[in-house]
Amino acid sequence: MPPPDLDTAFPRHKWDWLRTAVRAELERRPDATAVTVAASGLSDDQRATIKWLLKLDAPPQQDIRVSLARLDRALTEKTDAGLPTRILLEALDGELDDIPRFKQADKQSRLDVWANIGAHPAVATAPALQQWLEQERLRRALPADPHVRALLLQDALTVLQTLPAQPRIALTVLAATTLGSAHALDEGPLPGLILRGLAARTGGPLPENREQERALWNTFGIVPDELSSRVLVHGLRPEGSGALAQILRIAADAGTPCVITLQQLDRHQDQAGGQLTSAGQPVWICENVAVIWSAAEALGSACPPIICVEGWPSAAAVRLVNHVAAGGSEMRYHGDFDKSGLEITNYLTTLGAVPWRMAADDYNAAVAVRPRLSAMDGDQLTCQWDRDLPAAMRTVARQLEEEHVIAVLVEDLANTRG
Repeated sequence: MPPPDLDTAFPRHKWDWLRTAVRAELERRPDATAVTVAASGLSDDQRATIKWLLKLDAPPQQDIRVSLARLDRALTEKTDAGLPTRILLEALDGELDDIPRFKQADKQSRLDVWANIGAHPAVATAPALQQWLEQERLRRALPADPHVRALLLQDALTVLQTLPAQPRIALTVLAATTLGSAHALDEGPLPGLILRGLAARTGGPLPENREQERALWNTFGIVPDELSSRVLVHGLRPEGSGALAQILRIAADAGTPCVITLQQLDRHQDQAGGQLTSAGQPVWICENVAVIWSAAEALGSACPPIICVEGWPSAAAVRLVNHVAAGGSEMRYHGDFDKSGLEITNYLTTLGAVPWRMAADDYNAAVAVRPRLSAMDGDQLTCQWDRDLPAAMRTVARQLEEEHVIAVLVEDLANTRG
């Protein structure tokens, strides 16, 4: 901090043009021999200070260019501090930065990151990882801070050099044993960086969705959340003697929704357990738990097959939907009428689901009899199955959730039971 008397002698309401603008120019151009005093936007006090200091005929109304020697003389001779420009600015507000030098050092530091990481043992013996590093350098997607970037690349290579894992291990175990935290690969830029490295090693394309990411991890002996990825179902009665088939039949006969894990689905398929649904029977899919709960309460063991994705579909939900589609069953999906609800519906239609009561007429009819609905931002709504729906939602600008229309949905299920 500057001495109190010096700071008092150069108050910002009079001297901010010097302490801010002139300082910034000297930091940008440390070898400058002249500076610009920008008069536009200055207060009357600041203009009067400049007139007095530089012995001008009148307060400046336009920017003026002043040699640094002249400004040094004026500050030395006419102020009590008696200090030239650079020394005065550093006494007031700290050392002047040398921005060109910092930029050059930062550029060199960024180059050093790639040079140093390229010498990593895991890269030196793997041409595919050398290509991966060059692609990452060109992508410019990693954090700009050289230190953070170096740490990310180092962590990625720490993981990559341990793969493939034998025997298979969970993703959280991989994270804990290589990076010190079981959650180190949960989110952030590191998992994607590692997956791009794995794709380079296989020579295949980059994964575009969670299913492809999961498959790529599995290729290298890593199993992501087989038990934590789950899907809620009701009314599924598959044939067969496999464990999952028996569990689903028992739950359906008891009128009780059932949670199944990705591991159960994988093992069912690995053991050729057969289809979990009948090709001649439609399978209903909803977004929210309240729908499947209400259906179970109202219909019990007579409820037709229904799957609840609980928001954006989990890996287990996607796996089950793909299994149902492969078996030839018609899939009918209903979700919320809001931005995320439409995005989920768009996605599920790519897996073969048909929208169920998700048209503009359905939305308009439902909101017309419900005066109290939450406001909704209608921007950026996209809909692949009904071009009139986004316009209808923007016009009404109200969010319609599945819970608002549960009675109608359960009635549809009741009409198809048995």
